[in-house]
Amino acid sequence: MLKEIDCKEWKVVYAKYLQDYLYQRGFRKVIEIKYNKEGKLYTIKQNKLFIQIEKIDGKPLGLYNDKNIKEFVRVLAEFHNASEGFSKPPGVKMNVKWGKTLEKYKKLVKSLEKFKDIIKDKKDLTEFEKTVEPYVDSLLKRSKDIMKIFRSINYLMALEDSMKRKEICLNKISKNTALKTKRGIIIIDIFNSGYNMIEEDIAKLVKKVIEKTGKKDMFDVIISEYNKVRPLSQSSVEYIKAHVSFPYDTLKIISKYLKGEEVDLKKLKKAVYKDDICNLGV
Repeated sequence: MLKEIDCKEWKVVYAKYLQDYLYQRGFRKVIEIKYNKEGKLYTIKQNKLFIQIEKIDGKPLGLYNDKNIKEFVRVLAEFHNASEGFSKPPGVKMNVKWGKTLEKYKKLVKSLEKFKDIIKDKKDLTEFEKTVEPYVDSLLKRSKDIMKIFRSINYLMALEDSMKRKEICLNKISKNTALKTKRGIIIIDIFNSGYNMIEEDIAKLVKKVIEKTGKKDMFDVIISEYNKVRPLSQSSVEYIKAHVSFPYDTLKIISKYLKGEEVDLKKLKKAVYKDDICNLGV
């Protein structure tokens, strides 16, 4: 069947090579990309990209159901095991995201510091500034405490180890990442995957699940299920917790405000709420 996807052509080429690598290593819980009648991996029609895939009957993975969440965690760990060591063929592009998340964090912390300086002696605060002001000090302390973890020598060594192992992450996790089918969970979005630390994938899943369920104890559930397939060190658990706890959404909105972009107070309050329930006390 034909499936429209929203990505660049090079991502399809990369995804096919990764899929073949996964299949060779016995992991088949992933979308099967097929060559079309012309022997190509994709077709472009009216500026839209289509791929030929195996027909899969299933429903989008919900991140509310504990049973589905646990099963997906195990599939994610299996994916990490099977994809590790993948080497892209010459001429094939792929995402390389090692360290890029931390660069984003650093910029956001600087934006928060700038915001604090701006409102410090300001008499007439805007509605946005009034809303953020009570949280500034706690956000700044939390962010800086987390960044200390990511600046540690232990973290830098873990990053180097990830590079040596050639770890692969999905890099994007949502209810549409996989399908729940009769033969189990099938990952259908591998087009944004690439080299990265697997702790970031796990953190993305934890954060999404906590936001959806409102239950912080899902962190322990997810770590426990993941450990059954791919054991995590205590340091890895600490890094995952730090990623989950970083107030990314709130700081991103503050950064947009400083750039003069229009911001919605409802979105700000929603971001503050999400970042609060995802604060695991690093």
